Amino acid sequence: GFECNEERDYYPYWHPTPWKDIAILVDDLEHCEYFQTESQNVKAKNYCSIPSHNNQYTCLENGGTWIKRTSWGIDPPACEEAQWTRDNHLGNSALHNEHEGYASSYNWTIPDDVHENCVLRLRYNISTADYEAWGFNGEDFANATWNNDASPVQQDEDVEYYGHVYEMALNTDQYGR
Repeated sequence: GFECNEERDYYPYWHPTPWKDIAILVDDLEHCEYFQTESQNVKAKNYCSIPSHNNQYTCLENGGTWIKRTSWGIDPPACEEAQWTRDNHLGNSALHNEHEGYASSYNWTIPDDVHENCVLRLRYNISTADYEAWGFNGEDFANATWNNDASPVQQDEDVEYYGHVYEMALNTDQYGR
């Protein structure tokens, strides 16, 4: 469906969204508190009256109004340890308690207050082992200039295959550089 690229690529998103969070599956349970407290289920989110300004400072500096949208006022999302698989593998999980050899899953009971116009969005954020994703101090984070901007992964690159040209649907914002 249609969605804001930033909201798609980053979670939890820092502006309001129409989505209510159900569950977050993590590789390290120590991350649960962060995800649960930053969810719009429990935390108000802000946005600028001028959509081109993404933070409070530039919003106010350019004559916008910084608007607060209240939280959904519901419980934080459930947070559980994800079943282990290798990075970006969507097949069966391995060696994880009762899930060994079965498809990775999350059991959810549909609430009895679902609106007649209901959408369920499942998100899968890719993982990369290119860099340490947690605990960076501003200096250790991935930076495309480290390889002189010569990444082998290019945004929507055209490739030729058996005489035909195809455009790869790659969003380089989702990859370590």
